[in-house]
Amino acid sequence: MDLINLRSDPELSRCYPRKWPARVEIFTRDGRRLEASNDHPKGDPENPLKEADVIEKFKALTNGLISVSTQEGIVDRVLNLEEMVNINKLLT
Repeated sequence: MDLINLRSDPELSRCYPRKWPARVEIFTRDGRRLEASNDHPKGDPENPLKEADVIEKFKALTNGLISVSTQEGIVDRVLNLEEMVNINKLLT
């Protein structure tokens, strides 16, 4: 934690709430400087999670709580929900 320096950037703060920008700089022991930035956090409507990301997160959150076969069954059911249920009937 002593190696982390967190500070506000007025330029990024001015963009809020239209954007939720963040910038990170990492200085390595061998002298390299790595940096990255993003205007919207992952999972935001402007930067949605990919299907594979959602599945990976679900499995990580349920790992050890339910079996792998149960995880796979839930994923399969959710991804094929349209085929399992006539949603139009539920909406009328």
